[in-house]
Amino acid sequence: MRLIQVGVGGFGSGWTQIVADSPEFEPVAFVDINKKVLDEMGSTRGMPRNRRFTSLEAALAKVEAEAVLIVTPPASHRPLAEAAFKAGFHVLTEKPLAEKWGDCTAMVRAARRAERVLMVSQNYRYREAPRTIRGLIDQGAIGSPGYAQVSFHKAPKFPRSYRLEMDYPLLVDMSIHHFDLMRYVLNANPLSVLCYSFRPRWSWFKHEPACQARFHMTKDILVDYFGSWVSDGAETTWDGDWRIQGDKGCILWSQGAVRIAAPGEEARKVTIQTLRRSDRQLSLLEFHQAIVEHRAPETSGTDNLHSIGMVFAALASAAGGRPKPIPQMAKAPARPKRKKA
Repeated sequence: MRLIQVGVGGFGSGWTQIVADSPEFEPVAFVDINKKVLDEMGSTRGMPRNRRFTSLEAALAKVEAEAVLIVTPPASHRPLAEAAFKAGFHVLTEKPLAEKWGDCTAMVRAARRAERVLMVSQNYRYREAPRTIRGLIDQGAIGSPGYAQVSFHKAPKFPRSYRLEMDYPLLVDMSIHHFDLMRYVLNANPLSVLCYSFRPRWSWFKHEPACQARFHMTKDILVDYFGSWVSDGAETTWDGDWRIQGDKGCILWSQGAVRIAAPGEEARKVTIQTLRRSDRQLSLLEFHQAIVEHRAPETSGTDNLHSIGMVFAALASAAGGRPKPIPQMAKAPARPKRKKA
């Protein structure tokens, strides 16, 4: 399947290798507004000069393809996706879906009208440990989950990064991963949140890089979340430390290891399932399979509204000091259909 990648610098450079290694996709064009980055990556990956573009519209008009991968800042996601859908292309975009709720829902509606796939690469849930934990919970290994605690502590410095100046850097740029993981491993959707955001006095971020949040989920599950980007010393992994408590035991996930404990027993280590592909490689495979099988992908745009909605509701709660409902989109996604040639 032929694919156009938009955004090939920074995080996008890693995607160029993932696409090149994929048996399912052929990279047929690169798009980037930075001509220097575009030419450097084009030369590195052997992309011909006549397939390097500084605008997606030019690429769509001159290159035959079926899919577009968007690895650009969130503010550009909506116009790029809408242009791709208008031209009849499927879209895989990096998280977050968009930086405004209205843009997120507009992208979902545009995909539905075009009968094309819109997928968000929530790569954390495509890793081996979360897949293992979800399997344990689905099998009833800890009974019915009632609550979970997630603790995240990192101290990234991000030299000369926009993250140092942005409002709510942790909530906006990072917590979407943890929120989506909550939904995935618990197989539950969020209903409301109470969030408190703050800035420790030693912070090197201009705004508030730490927060506490309590989510009320479906199945009457409560999730407490504490996250910080200014925790020097004894840092967690990027996944964070988790305790998921059920009526028949608990699951502990910390420093890459998963353990399980029944009532009255010591926690024992669980063998993490091995996947042939994981992370972004598995995300890309899911995108391909959804297109081929004419179905919505696991992390479709519509499904992702629950995850990104957690971010927007947490921001509103932090700003207003009150619990906020998680925004929903009532209609289910239309099933992508094969268009006549």
